[in-house]
Formats: sequence, structure tokens, C-alpha cells
Amino acid sequence: MKKMKLLTYIQQNYGLPRRVITDAIKEKRIFLDGQPVEGYATILKYGQKLEAKIRDKTINDTITQTEPETDIVFFHKPVGYVCSKQDKHNKTIYRLLGDQYKNYYYIGRLDKESRGLVMLTNDPKVVHQYEHPRHKIEKEYIVTVKVRDQDFVKRLIEGTKDIRHKQDSQEDFIALVNKLFMKWLLVDEDGKLAKKTHTSADLLRIQSMELVNALDSQLRFLQIQEPEQGKYFVVRMILNEGKKRHIRRLWSAIWGEVVDLVRVRIGEYNIDKLPEGEQRK
Repeated sequence: MKKMKLLTYIQQNYGLPRRVITDAIKEKRIFLDGQPVEGYATILKYGQKLEAKIRDKTINDTITQTEPETDIVFFHKPVGYVCSKQDKHNKTIYRLLGDQYKNYYYIGRLDKESRGLVMLTNDPKVVHQYEHPRHKIEKEYIVTVKVRDQDFVKRLIEGTKDIRHKQDSQEDFIALVNKLFMKWLLVDEDGKLAKKTHTSADLLRIQSMELVNALDSQLRFLQIQEPEQGKYFVVRMILNEGKKRHIRRLWSAIWGEVVDLVRVRIGEYNIDKLPEGEQRK
């Protein structure tokens, strides 16, 4: 981390002699964030307000030449807010976060209808570490799905040559879909399977998926609804990439409707029992 002494900063930026600066410190005529500086070896911090009048020089600076101390903030995004700095038509997460985080970058965009863990940081290097595709950071989701076309499910299961799959087994259906999603599917913006000639479609896939048969304490805290046989089911999905509405479009492509999507983990960080709409460092 780049550090800079108060003495060095004033010397370099205002051309004042060392002796003059140390005298001003002794006379308590130099202030950081409204408080008089106590010692000439003071290290400046990013964002501090520096004020002084030394000889004919008036100093009124906000320190930006030092690197900020890295902050990582966890935020539980509710439904109804978008991950954006500005949006004329929607409420942004920064309405809930407050002014102290207005200059922080978010990591892990969630769409308006989704909820769960979003990370924020003041350090662009952390953003690159978690967002660049080559790092393949895992993101984990709990997804509640309703299959709109039950006949499609039956046809999909009946179409397999594996005799172990039974027509009415959710486990078998998820096993089949998992294999399908782990391959590249070409899906358009409307969530429909597309042809190779479709120029605006995306190749989408997942890393893994499993059926959630029973809710643990964390999932109950997150108000995940109990799976209901024949109506909807709950799955745990892991991605190591993320495109626009990635999970929703995959399910839509096979006639599934996502009715709830909660991100519970980004990399090594878990949402745990962070209340909705709140944040913690």
C-alpha cells in the first residue's frame, strides 16, 4: 500500500520548507478532519480532509494520493432494487446503503427480482479479483423453480435411455437437467433456445446443481419455501461465470420458471444470517 507522510505531502505539493511545516504543526495550525495534527511523522489516509494556512499558502485538500485501506462490505440485497449507481426508473441498492458507500464498487450484480449476497469494495483490485472471468470465482444460489410444462418434463425423462430414470422422480429430473446445463446451451435474451446463427444469443452453462430436499437453518432464515412435490422444487446451483439473467434464462429455455432466486455465496464469503437490506464489513 502506498503511504505518504504529512510532511512529504505538503513539501511536494506546496513547496514549503520542512522547518516551516514542523513549526506550523507545533503551533497547531495544520488540521486533519478538523483535528490539529499532533506529530510531523503523521501518515495520511485516503479521503482525509487537510486544512492549514502556512505563510502565504492556504491548504484545503482531500487526500487522494495515498491508496485507500481496502474495505469489503457484505450486503443482503432485497427484491425490488437494482445493482446500479444510477437508474431513472428503478430504486438502486445505494438508497439502502447510505452515503458512506456511494463511491464503493459492487461485486456480483443481481437483477431486480433476485435477492441475496452482493459484495462492495472501495478497491478496484478486489473488483478485478472477483469479477474477471479468468479467475472463475464460484457463486452459489438457492433457486425455487416451477416447471410450466409438466408434459415437457415427462417427455424429457422418458427420452433418456437410462432405465434408472423414472417418470415422476424429481431427483431423476434434476440429474438430467444438471447434465444438460453443464453443457453449453445457446439461449437468446428472451430465454429461448437459439440457433447458431443467432448473433445476440449467449452460451450459458452451470458448474453444478443439486436438489434441496430439506431446508437447513440458514435456508429457513432466508425464507426459502419448503419444496412441494409436483408444484415446485428447490435447487442449489453453482456458477463460476455470470451473464445477464444467467440462471433465469437457462430455466426458461427448458420451460422452467424461477419464482425465487437467492445468492448465498460469492467465493469464500457466505451470506450466513445477514438480515435482508442490511450490510456488514
